[in-house]
Amino acid sequence: MRNRYLSTIIIIALALELFVGVAGAQQPSNAASNVTVVANFTASPTTGYSPLDVRFIDQSQNATSRLWNFGDGTYSREKKPVHKYSKAGKYTVSLTAKKGKVANTLTKKNYIIVNKLKPPVAAFSAYPTKVKPYVKVRFTDGSTGIHTYHMWSFGDRQYSTAPNPKHYYSKQGKYTVTLTVRNAAGSSTKKIQNYITVKK
Repeated sequence: MRNRYLSTIIIIALALELFVGVAGAQQPSNAASNVTVVANFTASPTTGYSPLDVRFIDQSQNATSRLWNFGDGTYSREKKPVHKYSKAGKYTVSLTAKKGKVANTLTKKNYIIVNKLKPPVAAFSAYPTKVKPYVKVRFTDGSTGIHTYHMWSFGDRQYSTAPNPKHYYSKQGKYTVTLTVRNAAGSSTKKIQNYITVKK
């Protein structure tokens, strides 16, 4: 009788131990199912001229992996990718943030706007246009459109790449001035014949 009683106690103890073990094993699964992933991101710049380099930053909560869709058929898994848009257009960008089996996607429609770069149109002015030798003339770039390249020819075999240079002439005469401006889309040149008169 006593042996039967002890056997019953042992069986109950084993059953309790098994139950506790199963409950403990299930706990991580329940905790994982309560994880919330919130996708979020920023980018800079969001508008500009082609080709446009844009830096994206993943600001998602609780994510351990991610997938970017840049809207032009290209993707990335980096946290802070830099992407080049080569063509003009409006691009919808999405980010899928993920942790384990939990995922969340944020989509920003027409988020990146890339404008087509056009060649600049050269124009300039100078003051004064009538000077004595060795008196400086201030040249001012008046070109329209985006441009980062300048090439001035002052007509006396002297040149400058400054946007708004100053120049003096050592000899009397009339000088033709030329300005060439350029960007990735093309270039433009403006020439003014006999623009500067140098006389004592």
